[in-house]
Amino acid sequence: TVLNIVPYFAVFSLISIATTIISLCVLSKGITCNFRRLVMLGFEKKRLNQAYHGYIYKSGATSIIIAFVLSSIVFLFADITAIRMILVIWIPLIELITLFTATAITNRRLWRK
Repeated sequence: TVLNIVPYFAVFSLISIATTIISLCVLSKGITCNFRRLVMLGFEKKRLNQAYHGYIYKSGATSIIIAFVLSSIVFLFADITAIRMILVIWIPLIELITLFTATAITNRRLWRK
């Protein structure tokens, strides 16, 4: 029965990763102009990176936590099984890893422009 769930688990994970990357791109696009302007004005790279990471991590973590809480509430009404618990824990973990990786990549792209 576990092997029957693996394809659904993989698809759900990929959808979760794609959603996290899309939301990160939307957040980054919103601050790109101001980021470039602050770079041209001579603000320190370290402070700009801290502000960028803080904004992205807070926004991303907030959405991940809200999704985790909502999915936990939904699964409380269903039978609690080991597979469901793994799913509820695995998806936010994947989203956090995706958020950290994509944030590092987008930060490097911002500095190239």
